Amino acid sequence: TDIVLGGNAEALARAEVAADASEEVLKNSIEKFKKQCEAEKQEVLAAGGLCIIGTERNESRRIDNQLRGRSGRQGDPGESRFYLSLEDDLMRIFNGERLQKIMTTLNVPDDEPIEARMVSRSIEGAQRKVEGHNFDIRKHLLEYDDVMNQQRTLIYDWRRTVLAGEDLERQVLDLLGEVTSFVLDTFAPENRRPEEWDLDGLKTALAQHFGIQVDLGERAQLTGEKLTQLISDGVKKAYESQKQDLSPHLENIQKMLLLQTIDTRWKDHLLGVDRLKEGVNLRAYAQKDPLIEYKKEAFKAFEQMNFNIKSEVIEKLMKIQLVDPNQALEMQHHGPDLDDMDYEGAEASQSFFERAPQPSAPAAAPMASPFGGAEPGPQEMEFGGPRGNDASKLNRAERRRMERKNKKRRR
Repeated sequence: TDIVLGGNAEALARAEVAADASEEVLKNSIEKFKKQCEAEKQEVLAAGGLCIIGTERNESRRIDNQLRGRSGRQGDPGESRFYLSLEDDLMRIFNGERLQKIMTTLNVPDDEPIEARMVSRSIEGAQRKVEGHNFDIRKHLLEYDDVMNQQRTLIYDWRRTVLAGEDLERQVLDLLGEVTSFVLDTFAPENRRPEEWDLDGLKTALAQHFGIQVDLGERAQLTGEKLTQLISDGVKKAYESQKQDLSPHLENIQKMLLLQTIDTRWKDHLLGVDRLKEGVNLRAYAQKDPLIEYKKEAFKAFEQMNFNIKSEVIEKLMKIQLVDPNQALEMQHHGPDLDDMDYEGAEASQSFFERAPQPSAPAAAPMASPFGGAEPGPQEMEFGGPRGNDASKLNRAERRRMERKNKKRRR
């Protein structure tokens, strides 16, 4: 709203009459206040119009100009006046001491007003410095935000693709291939001889992340190509079996797992990057550019998050089980049986910026997980009939759980 000398007749009328008053009553009230406002406007104009008094100059010249512009609106008379002190914050920060020394040298009394171009130039120079400093701050923050904006674009594009259901099967197969390649590169890298491969760790990782047991045969007969073929065939066979068990709910399960995992890992990533931003400026003490260090660490964290999403989706998808609806209703009615809970599947959390482990020695000790977590227990969801009870396809934890459930049914 603009400043109107004498007052706003319509606003005054609406404030006086009731909210449910008729249009005729409101119109009469407006006419009454128009006459009153016009008389008061003439009195203000005769006195010289609106006078703006400022007790100090602001850090931004734009704000000062806006205050000056409040007077003299729409051709009305008016003036603005600022009263300053050499002890104002703006003057103390920028060149205030130099001016104060000059005034002390000239023996100017404290209560004597000073009107000099030198003071105005000093204030304008201080305002320019403050504006430049604020601009640098905004520019610096924008450079940090650009890093997260690029990552945000990639994650949101991936999430929109999943929501649209665009070729989910192909996405899952790509994730399956990437996780399989990582397991092989970790425990049986191509640049190592078969004697140096960690086959025990490889078997543990395959059982943990894909729920499969692969007969690798004799070490002496293994080659890189043969090992890759054995693992790939075993993983594909397990995935095809899982597809049959989860049909016809496979697409919904894939979409749900992808969305949940992306959302959870992305929120954790944002928290970690915020902590990184708070402490990265300390790297300047080591003669390092904080912005460059932030970009490096944020990129590493994003790569780790990206891999964690892929590995977690594959682990859950390969271990998820369908629950008989009747059994699910019984569990909801009686509550979970603590004896049926698999505490061996508690997943350990991984340090946010910890990279997935790489082999550091020719014969590495067996690793619990190349992805920073212990083997999670089979995930159970209510989507249809029970999963096949072929004991040869179950691992030890699943067999124990099946035995406990059978005993409970017999009782």
